Amino acid sequence: MKKNIVSVLIVIIVLGYGLLARRYYQNNKLKFTVPKNNSVKNKQTKLVISQKTQSVFQNGSFIGQSANAYWGNVQVEAIIQANHLSGLNILQYPNSHSASVYINQQVLPILKKEAIQKQSSKVQIISGATFTSEAFIQSLASALKKAQ
Repeated sequence: MKKNIVSVLIVIIVLGYGLLARRYYQNNKLKFTVPKNNSVKNKQTKLVISQKTQSVFQNGSFIGQSANAYWGNVQVEAIIQANHLSGLNILQYPNSHSASVYINQQVLPILKKEAIQKQSSKVQIISGATFTSEAFIQSLASALKKAQ
């Protein structure tokens, strides 16, 4: 009888913890929206508008805050030349596990390229490297905020 009660209590505790963890993750997750109209013409128009209204950065080098990527931290340095994001240096990234090294060698160049093209930290999260992508976005956003 005592074993059954203990078993039921353990199940309740585990389920309660799972629900709390899920709620915490959902409340702290980055949220991105995608435009509803996917026509090429509208995408090009929106791109031109965003380039015209985009804030101009101060020239210099700006280091973002280190952001947690689960297996380690990601920290980005934004290089601003001619008031535009011209380069990025990855100062820190998860590299203690061989899988992390492999993933980051594939993902970080893609994130850097997209950020420079968009002149923004609002890049797509890469599937399979969600934690690294989110940490990259957070670090770059803090660096660009310093550059404004």
